[in-house]
Amino acid sequence: MMSSGRANGLRIFGATISEDPEVLTPCNEAQEMHLWQAVRKPRGWLEHRAEGTLEEEEDGTPGEPNGQAEHCDSDEEEYQGEESEDEDEKERDEGEGDLEGHGSEDKKREGDQRRRQENQELAQIRDEEQERERLAEKAEAGAEFQRYIEQAWRCIQPAFNAAPNNCTSAAALSSTPDFINVEAKFDLKPHQLEGIGRLLQLEESHNAWILGDDMGLGKTAQVVTLIAQTMHLGRTLLIVPLATLNYWVREIRDLIRPELGLNVLEHHGSAVKSRNAHDIKNYHVVVTTYDVIRNEFRLDQQLFHDFRLRQEGATTEPCGDSTRPLLQRRQNLPLLVTDFYRVVLDEGHHIRNDSTTLSRACKSIRAQKRGIMTGTPFNNEYTDIRSLYEFLQYSPWHNRSFFRPSFLLKQPRTSARETAVLSKERNAWLAASLQVIMVRRMKTTVFDGSPICKPIKITRTDIHVKPDQEEATLQKLTRLQWDPVARRAAEARRNAGMESGFLSKRETLQAITRCRIGALGLMCCNARYGEKGSEDLDEDSYGNVIGQQLSRAEKEKNATRRSNFQDSLRNGNYHSTKIDFATTLISNLIVKPGKILVFCFSLSALDALEVSLEEEYNIKCLRYDGMKSTTEKLATENEFRSEHPVKVLLITSGCGSEGLNLTVANKVIILAPQWNPFTEEQCIMRSARMGQDEDVEVYRIILKHSIEKLVLTKATRKSKKGLNLTDESFNSDNSQWAKMAKWDLQKAKESFGRIGVHEDDLQLES
Repeated sequence: MMSSGRANGLRIFGATISEDPEVLTPCNEAQEMHLWQAVRKPRGWLEHRAEGTLEEEEDGTPGEPNGQAEHCDSDEEEYQGEESEDEDEKERDEGEGDLEGHGSEDKKREGDQRRRQENQELAQIRDEEQERERLAEKAEAGAEFQRYIEQAWRCIQPAFNAAPNNCTSAAALSSTPDFINVEAKFDLKPHQLEGIGRLLQLEESHNAWILGDDMGLGKTAQVVTLIAQTMHLGRTLLIVPLATLNYWVREIRDLIRPELGLNVLEHHGSAVKSRNAHDIKNYHVVVTTYDVIRNEFRLDQQLFHDFRLRQEGATTEPCGDSTRPLLQRRQNLPLLVTDFYRVVLDEGHHIRNDSTTLSRACKSIRAQKRGIMTGTPFNNEYTDIRSLYEFLQYSPWHNRSFFRPSFLLKQPRTSARETAVLSKERNAWLAASLQVIMVRRMKTTVFDGSPICKPIKITRTDIHVKPDQEEATLQKLTRLQWDPVARRAAEARRNAGMESGFLSKRETLQAITRCRIGALGLMCCNARYGEKGSEDLDEDSYGNVIGQQLSRAEKEKNATRRSNFQDSLRNGNYHSTKIDFATTLISNLIVKPGKILVFCFSLSALDALEVSLEEEYNIKCLRYDGMKSTTEKLATENEFRSEHPVKVLLITSGCGSEGLNLTVANKVIILAPQWNPFTEEQCIMRSARMGQDEDVEVYRIILKHSIEKLVLTKATRKSKKGLNLTDESFNSDNSQWAKMAKWDLQKAKESFGRIGVHEDDLQLES
């Protein structure tokens, strides 16, 4: 029988059954009761307690001072004797009675004063004890922090001793392995052979790796070869976006010779419910999606909740005398109960927010080796890196008590907080930690004397269009967010005690969302159906990814609203500044060689553009969005990549920014800028990747005097932070690296200042 307790730390169902072990209680219940009773004892109680003349009650609590109780009994008897005397003899002189009354009040005031003094003394004792405990905890935390620094310095020293952008071939495989299907034109390139060798080394030294090659350099082929190379060591779990599931399964089966006997299981769809842990043990590779692992984790949490209720006796459900029924039910969650040799996350930046269910689900998987594939390890803030490290169990960098005070900046409540970036030294520490565990090459990286692939010329053009009167009126809702002149004037009015016009935080977020959609067209604000389909990954107002599957009822409701909106569009309600300009632009580009990709976060805006192209120029389009099933999306991709006459593909950025190879197109239109600049870059890389023989033209349409100015500002700041950590540190001659390469351990500790010793110096995220 398993028992739960405060300190037991029972590990079951992927969680620990315990209360917070770090909550300190200054004294036990009996001691607390003694302190509480002390202020209610007669005067002199503390003195008797100090002299050791207190008697203990039967329950162990202090009694009255010796002789105090008997004294009270004699007073009572004496008073009763006085009551039996004649009333005339009891009366006192009025003057004497007044004097006695004043004396009694003085005694009462003196007693109250003594009790207050005793309370203050007890409170001071408690405060001093808590202060000693706090100082001891700080001293222990400071010593622990110094140990973290030593461990981190030993970890990153190899990075500082090597030159940035050091692409050594010492770890490279000598040639393409025999199990690669070269007859199918799969021949690994030199940088891929070198990458596979480095991944094997990282698994041996750190049990973890990040494959951060630039988009389009063949990360999939490297990981598939790595899996086949080590298939005898155990099974691998691949967690991929739904859009790339079929691509992964097809790539594994095409790349690896059938004679190798590599068994692949596609763990997705209706079969998931009937499959248990025993069913996946016969496969070398299990390919699943982020939605599946998220749903399994939620079910696991529910089982854990049921277990707690049964332990506490708070449920009437018959369960016998053990938890065996619950353990049997958990076998139907095979991804969480199976011990894998390796788990790999494709597009691993999906777990960058460590507070989401998806992030916690992926971190609960049991595996010896852990890998992440992403061309964009940094997206919004430095916390993105820490969340990836936590999944990889990359010590000590994944430890919050080390990472938070070292690399998370204090966030002041000002509009300029996003401008804060790490110092050169701190940035070098974090970049070095990435270089140790990450394999990253760019298209322009020189390998064996020449660039990895032929440079692809990308011509980027930002087109600013002027809003009409109605669109400009809507954008005024958020003017204080993107117009610095108007914001300074509003702040001056607020400081003067006048009406400033500032909205609440909730009202601001709602206005930003409405204005961002309204910048595409006012009719889109009235679409009233979801801006994402069943599997789209969308963003909130500040670029945080939100991913969830819509229920059947929500899908049906959205489909009905979408149909009604499309009917209204065909009645001529598709005009807006952006839609009209994009329609004209496409009509001019379509006569040139190559096909066209159009990306936008809004499903309704793409619906309006599709109707506009058809009505104005009779241009047909293909669609790729979350409203389509996986089979339909795969058919659309294949149709567009063929010699099909349709030359325009409209894609929602949340659904089609990952995993697609669309090099048949050499023109990309971004209908609206993204909060996350790396999502926008991923959209462009659907075309500008290996296999692209033409120059790529990118057009980004921006509405003047609108919320899109704020979007661009935030995106630029995020891009700068990301480049400081990845590309610039890996691909440029960094003087800070040369300086830190000469440091010893003492100098490394000094670079952290007094962090970890004095609480006021901690730069914590607020």
